[in-house]
Amino acid sequence: MNTFYKLLLFIPFQLYCQKEAYELLEKAKLSLKDPDKSMEFLIMAQKSFLITGNQTGLMEVENLKVEIYDRKGDKHNKYWALKELEKYAIALNSIEKQLKSYKILFEFFISLEMYDSALIYNEKIKYLGEKHGFSEDITNVNGYLGSFYTKLKKYELAKEYLLKSLQLKADKNKTALLSELGNNYYYLQKYDSAFYYYTLANEKANFFKDTLGIAYTLNNLGLYYKAKGDFSTAINYFQNAIIFYQNINNRYGIINSHSNIAQIYFLEKKYSAAIEICLKFYQEAKENESYELIFELSKVLAESYEKLKNYEKSVIYYKEFIIAKDSIFQSKFKMLNSDYEHKLLILQNKKEHNWKDFIDIWFYLFVLIFLISILLVIFIIWITKKYEIRWSRIINS
Repeated sequence: MNTFYKLLLFIPFQLYCQKEAYELLEKAKLSLKDPDKSMEFLIMAQKSFLITGNQTGLMEVENLKVEIYDRKGDKHNKYWALKELEKYAIALNSIEKQLKSYKILFEFFISLEMYDSALIYNEKIKYLGEKHGFSEDITNVNGYLGSFYTKLKKYELAKEYLLKSLQLKADKNKTALLSELGNNYYYLQKYDSAFYYYTLANEKANFFKDTLGIAYTLNNLGLYYKAKGDFSTAINYFQNAIIFYQNINNRYGIINSHSNIAQIYFLEKKYSAAIEICLKFYQEAKENESYELIFELSKVLAESYEKLKNYEKSVIYYKEFIIAKDSIFQSKFKMLNSDYEHKLLILQNKKEHNWKDFIDIWFYLFVLIFLISILLVIFIIWITKKYEIRWSRIINS
């Protein structure tokens, strides 16, 4: 009887919380264009899932948090959301979510230049794939390592991993992989091989209507024709790439393709035209701290002003060029054991994170105590009535 009363009260309450939690989760997904609004819905959903102890729901919450923090550029909270996603995925034995968290953590640590930590998660991806018999399509270990070594300018090693990934991968959209292979051959100055993979990548991108892939591969084909000295064809490819980049408002791609056109104008001795293009985008590149774009634009500006004998401006942009080059150098060749500063920042952020968790724990504890109190009152009332009936029977007898 006692159990019956508990179930009578608790089950409807739990079902209500579950329904409300999933509705809030859906609202959070629909509000992703406004990350702050989406996060409000998500926090409310999280509290309802915590009350009902729904770990699957909590895993979906952390999954969406990763996307929200990524949109907001909040690296610290994105890291903790990923760690929570990993925790729930392991607890629920959700291999798909584990792989997702490992892949994003791998890319996350590379973006922080924490290469040793990135390689740890690459090993986790490899172990999980081998343990469960997953193919290269799911784990993509070789593809990740290929991209990783490309960033470190170890092109021969990167090429080996990328070619292996290409052999193992199923026949689907391989645009990114083929493009990466083309880039490695381009950096190795094997331009015909680069052209072969760029062309294949462009065909794949068009077949799958991959707008970003089309833009990227058109830009790469432009680089090939630039290296071959066919400047008019190269400019045509760069201009077409810009159109596709504009369709998806990819500012980095737009500026990069314009920078490539400016470099050709410089080679054609059209110095004023090259300067005009570079000045149009230079400030935006600086504001976004896009050092590779700053490096390219400032180089063209410095050399163009020098050719026009405007030495004062030439010196200004040569200084900017040296600063950007140094920043890129530090980023590309940072030692693998130099994680300390980044880890310290994350640990410092954890103090604030833990304090928020502490407040939430007390809230959930209060709710739990409140529910237990209600159940206890019902139990006491039931016991009282039960013994009242028994005593009345004894007296009457």
